[in-house]
Amino acid sequence: MRSVIMKDLAVCALCVVTAFSASAQSAGDDPVADSKAVVVSGNARFTVLESRLVRMEWAADGKFEDRATLGVVNRKLPVPAYTVKKSGKKLTIRTSDLTLTYSGNGKFDENNLKVTFRMADPASKKGVRTVTWHPGMDDSGNLLGTTRTLDGCDGVKTKEPYDKGVISRDGWAVMDESDRQVFVPVDSDWRHWVADRDSTDRQDLYLFATTRLPSQTSPESEVVFLCLRNMPLATGGAVSGNIQTSSSWGLERRSARWTSRSM
Repeated sequence: MRSVIMKDLAVCALCVVTAFSASAQSAGDDPVADSKAVVVSGNARFTVLESRLVRMEWAADGKFEDRATLGVVNRKLPVPAYTVKKSGKKLTIRTSDLTLTYSGNGKFDENNLKVTFRMADPASKKGVRTVTWHPGMDDSGNLLGTTRTLDGCDGVKTKEPYDKGVISRDGWAVMDESDRQVFVPVDSDWRHWVADRDSTDRQDLYLFATTRLPSQTSPESEVVFLCLRNMPLATGGAVSGNIQTSSSWGLERRSARWTSRSM
């Protein structure tokens, strides 16, 4: 049963990749987030994209990336309500759904960064579960996505491993863009092409926090669709964008929808 479901997921992911890969970056995309959504603390920058979606950056040189990446082509979203509190070396960002805490000025790790949020959990006594995420946590609950290439694919067996996706039984998923290539303008019909980032030590993470977990008795296919149904609160809108969990993500919002793109 699992192999059939995973195969179906791979096929669905490929279909969505194909549908949204007609162009790398459209004219309506804006990779620069609204300045009101941005909080800088030393060598760290946090961008509140949604009440359950936060971009977390750390750069050794204190210079942050505003260009589109192969994964994310649009960050100009309506700014959700949030508060910021600084106390000594401690920074706290609160939205209606999560609390992010960062201490000091160092590279993100389990000691200086955490995000706490609540979500519905049918398996818990009160029906609600509090989740605390920090860098380096086990993400074995991630439902994965597709692989870089489906050439030579035989069911769930692929030449290269499946990448991490943004749907998880853990209730959270992290998209790591730290080493992802960026788009640069070129004088051609493409208008943009890809280039490697510089060699600066940096982290560029997107944390997706979902709203609920399925019950322990849910079949695996139900787990997927429960996640899909509730991820819009974490990603701003559409189911179509959430089923694609490929190696190359693009996030954009049009008509209150998130979609995904792949090169």
